[in-house]
Amino acid sequence: MKIEFEIDAEEVRDTIEECSGLILSDKQVEDILRRNKSMACNIFEWGVGTEEREKIVDLACKSIGVKKHWPCYGDPPEYKDEFYKDLTKAAIKNDVAYITSEQKE
Repeated sequence: MKIEFEIDAEEVRDTIEECSGLILSDKQVEDILRRNKSMACNIFEWGVGTEEREKIVDLACKSIGVKKHWPCYGDPPEYKDEFYKDLTKAAIKNDVAYITSEQKE
């Protein structure tokens, strides 16, 4: 049995951009969701809530080669600094548009 459903890739893409600064195409977002069907089902049913937001942003970062997990509450500042350095390097290496927190201000 095959079940088809539509997810608003724009909402997911905007969430990724807002949280991480990564600007992904609809195709990149769709590829992430296709590889993570359980999360895609949760987003389809409930929308992009807190738990899904952390997971989708973590997967987006991993999709461009960041090996560390998305920083969460309780991670030391040094970890967060290293994560964002790795994120910037991965975005540049993979030619992915990336807005840093300084650029957002």
